[in-house]
Amino acid sequence: MTEFIGFPRPDGSVGIRNHVLLLGLDQASVNICHKVAGLVKVGLHVLSRTGDRGFLSDAARHPNAAGSVVVGENLTGQDKDSLISDLEGWGKPFGVIEAGSMGFMEALSRATQTAIDIVQDVSTHRRELVRFSKLMPALFHAPDDLTTGVLVGLLKRLREENGRCLWIEKEAKNQKIMNPEIKKNLAGEVAPGEVPGPDPGIYRVKGPPEDEGILKTVLGSGAQIMAFPSGRWKFMSNALIPGLSFALKTDPGAEPICDLDLGQKGDKQLNVEDQSLLLFSEILATSSGKLTRGELLCDVLIA
Repeated sequence: MTEFIGFPRPDGSVGIRNHVLLLGLDQASVNICHKVAGLVKVGLHVLSRTGDRGFLSDAARHPNAAGSVVVGENLTGQDKDSLISDLEGWGKPFGVIEAGSMGFMEALSRATQTAIDIVQDVSTHRRELVRFSKLMPALFHAPDDLTTGVLVGLLKRLREENGRCLWIEKEAKNQKIMNPEIKKNLAGEVAPGEVPGPDPGIYRVKGPPEDEGILKTVLGSGAQIMAFPSGRWKFMSNALIPGLSFALKTDPGAEPICDLDLGQKGDKQLNVEDQSLLLFSEILATSSGKLTRGELLCDVLIA
């Protein structure tokens, strides 16, 4: 039985990162969040998708989020009660700052202290060994036989572990699955913001075809890691979900700009079985704490 080292969450999910999120519900609150992120140097990420509370809610619920600080100008009545109910239901530490009822400096002070308290709290979390079936990668397909062959090999290993994955095809709304291995293991289809069912197998993303919609789908599904061919998915670099890029063909002597070069090892050209095994191993390593290039270069802002 394959295992990785992750952070178990109160709702039964497992995170591969232990981030604390600063959620600004409006532009003035986002400004406060950025100030807090500049003061508290460890473990904070700002989300700037103002006006899209569904996106922010999905982020706070995501397994890679260990806790959240919510800042809003107008958090009153039913709106506030609903938000707090959701945060309490996920069992993670959180704080809510009603910035509209106080001045800027007081809101900044309270948000900073709340962030410090939560970061200190989650810093005691320790990784634990968990079954691979608790991991759900998002795999980004490219329309060529070579990439399909490597990902199909990876899918066989996922199936052996009773795992689930998202199978994401850009421009997938009217696209049919042709590969028999993928079709045979299809467990369902996922719409933006929808959480896949519990059955092991492949959950195909039908759309939307635009990058922003795909990222929202990955976030809402709870997928903890993304794997994609380098150069094809330019937007896949954000603070909450690690993006693992891989190259299948590399020019002799060239240094690929990606996390994993699957083109060749020394003078030996890797076969499909070796490539899928290396990709599986890299997903395990990244899920257990190894940082990706995107994480090393990433700003605190999730665009």
